[in-house]
Amino acid sequence: MGETAGRNVKKSVLELGGSDPFIVLDGHNLERTVYAAFLGRMGSTGQCCVAAKRFIALADVYDAFVTGLRDRMSEVQPGDPVDPATTLGPLSSEAAAELLMEQVRDAVDK
Repeated sequence: MGETAGRNVKKSVLELGGSDPFIVLDGHNLERTVYAAFLGRMGSTGQCCVAAKRFIALADVYDAFVTGLRDRMSEVQPGDPVDPATTLGPLSSEAAAELLMEQVRDAVDK
């Protein structure tokens, strides 16, 4: 696929895996760190292999980081992707939506 894309000068996205952690070591410029974490998770609606999936924060910044990221995430407006007010479009498939709902239920239960 990469060779074909290169030969034809086409844009290509390759799912190469990855689940590297987003690590927060200190509170220096925490607002900027929270924004970077938000972008890292929500890029491509979080549906690509490079989307941040694991967030690790040291104890002394954990609460502030979680609060900041929660507040940023609460601003996301799901909806119709052609509506200008929408900031979170649909998932890639109905199966993906069902899996996500099951993961949310599991997380809430635990």
